[in-house]
Amino acid sequence: MALAEACLTLHKKTGDPMFLEGVRRWAEIVCRSTPSERPAPYAEQYGRCIQFLTRAGRELNEETYLAGARRLADESVVRLCENGWFQGYPESHLYEAVDGVGYLLLALMELETGKPAR
Repeated sequence: MALAEACLTLHKKTGDPMFLEGVRRWAEIVCRSTPSERPAPYAEQYGRCIQFLTRAGRELNEETYLAGARRLADESVVRLCENGWFQGYPESHLYEAVDGVGYLLLALMELETGKPAR
């Protein structure tokens, strides 16, 4: 996801269509193949995907990307929230920060509020 984020930032800074193409390709891949398709998605994977789609959706005015971010957010809550707490990965019953729960929480806040949570 770091490369996808870099493409988005570079497109915003330069306006170069090559970076826009990269953003669109990454967004399509993320929307098509979600973390749940692989075993044990970590909170960080969800968070980075949600954050990228949220930024791309808002900066490019693409509702499809925002819808993808909302879908992933809903999925992450179903798969990772247990007893009101987020676990690092499904059914781990561990509530700690090493598996990227912070990334997920920041992405969920940004999606919900519309304000960058950085």
